[in-house]
Amino acid sequence: MLASIIVLNWNGLSVLAPCLEAIAQNTLIDDYEVIVLDNASSESGIEEVVKPYPKVRLIQEEVNHGFSRGNNLAIRQATGEYLVILNNDTLPRRDWLRPLVDMQRSFDRVGIVGSQLVNAANETLFAGGYFQPDINAYVDAYRNYPPGAATDARECEVYIACGILIRRDLFDSVGGFDEHYFQGYEDFDLCLKVREMGLKVMYCPESAIEHLENVSMKKLKRSTRRRSKERNRAYFERRWRHRIHEFRLARLPDGLGDFSYYTFPRERLFELIPEDARAVLEVGCGAGVLGERLKKSGKAKRVTGIELNSQAAALARQRLDEVLVGNIETMSLDAMRDRFDTLVVADVLEHLVDPWAALFRLRDCLKEGGIVVASIPNIAHYKIIKKLLWRDWRYEPGGILDHTHLRFFTRGSIEDLLSFAGFEILRVEREGRERWWSRLFGLFSERVRDFTAVQFYIVARKRALERVSVPA
Repeated sequence: MLASIIVLNWNGLSVLAPCLEAIAQNTLIDDYEVIVLDNASSESGIEEVVKPYPKVRLIQEEVNHGFSRGNNLAIRQATGEYLVILNNDTLPRRDWLRPLVDMQRSFDRVGIVGSQLVNAANETLFAGGYFQPDINAYVDAYRNYPPGAATDARECEVYIACGILIRRDLFDSVGGFDEHYFQGYEDFDLCLKVREMGLKVMYCPESAIEHLENVSMKKLKRSTRRRSKERNRAYFERRWRHRIHEFRLARLPDGLGDFSYYTFPRERLFELIPEDARAVLEVGCGAGVLGERLKKSGKAKRVTGIELNSQAAALARQRLDEVLVGNIETMSLDAMRDRFDTLVVADVLEHLVDPWAALFRLRDCLKEGGIVVASIPNIAHYKIIKKLLWRDWRYEPGGILDHTHLRFFTRGSIEDLLSFAGFEILRVEREGRERWWSRLFGLFSERVRDFTAVQFYIVARKRALERVSVPA
């Protein structure tokens, strides 16, 4: 047998049935088998689900072994030269298996090959993982990026076991999945064991699998999922933390992180933008969602965007009048001088090396009396202060301590930033859940409420140049 496709099931008949149908319809290599192991589901009827597919063998267990042991048990019954680990909440796309086998055979020293995981809109969900030391975690490549963003085969540091292929002899030689993991991190552990042998983990863009994501896990209580994840993460760190540096790659792909950042609707910001915004310059326009809404609402007649991410800029061009791709700190702004009535700078300044100089330069793009609307995270949030008291300052995947933030601001330093750039502050609003103590002490000091602000929204007006006569 060429390939054995392993599918675990736990109370997932609603997704297992279309998964098996997709395998049957879209696997153009005929030399394969499918082994479905049911982890003691309480649902009945799995025999009827697998019955229409002669290539499927069903194994039913009396206890839920979890992901690691469940896969190991199923693989003991496999006869294929290659093992394919596939989630039951997946829909393999046309001719998905052949590219995995071809890459395994044609590339030098390949241990694991992973499919591109996509959603129903064909946006990438996963195309490899890479370790980010500033947040002590693996970050997805090209998550939620638009179709066509991840087209090049490349080496990865880890891959999730949702659609991966590995040789049977290699799987056995590394000891299979570590059964100390119940659900989570066992796939990263397997990848590091394979790479420990000097073999590569590869991303295969020609193989596409639609993933519904976490269908089985969502049936567990949130507290149970959290405890399981924390327990597995702790075990993974005990095993690998002191050796992570051995498995890091020097060259990482451009599309690390979540593309959803570029498609936020920014409802609060929209409300603060003047009704007569007219000609708008949006710095960090992302995919152009906010600018498009400004035009449709009538607030803006023309919107120009500046965006660093070329994939987001390509989408923004379909929505805005003009989009420039570049770094606001280094690109020339001469052609935009005195062109705009409104400047929007949303969650941008904290990412810059010198936000004071950047905002000062952007001021020249506004006409006299022009308005700037900005949003900036608040480093003086009470939870950040608590972390500092406990000596627990660490960057995070998102939020106030986002690992891409280079600068940090309090309300006072935000006001200084606007003032020194030549703006008169008209309005400051907080975003964040107020606590009882902030409401109580806020009766005596309004500044106390600032500690509950996750970020501040600022509306300011460009100051006119003041001419001072100097006596002769």
